[in-house]
Amino acid sequence: MLAHFYRVYNIIIISEKHAKKQEAMPVPQKINILYMFNKLNILRAVLLAAAVVFILLGLLRNEAGVVFMRAIHICLSCIGLG
Repeated sequence: MLAHFYRVYNIIIISEKHAKKQEAMPVPQKINILYMFNKLNILRAVLLAAAVVFILLGLLRNEAGVVFMRAIHICLSCIGLG
């Protein structure tokens, strides 16, 4: 979206320069930005859904507790208490 804004902003500046010089304004190239963003948004949505599913599966299997207990054991063994 930022690239699209930059191109539009650039076209506005170019058109102001050409209006002052009374020259013909160059024709901007047609870019199919919507098609690119639709594919990118679909990919992002799929990856987000997969991340949410894996987080929920980990919570249902109590993996967070297991990871936390292992972290406690590692930290205690590092300082010589475990």
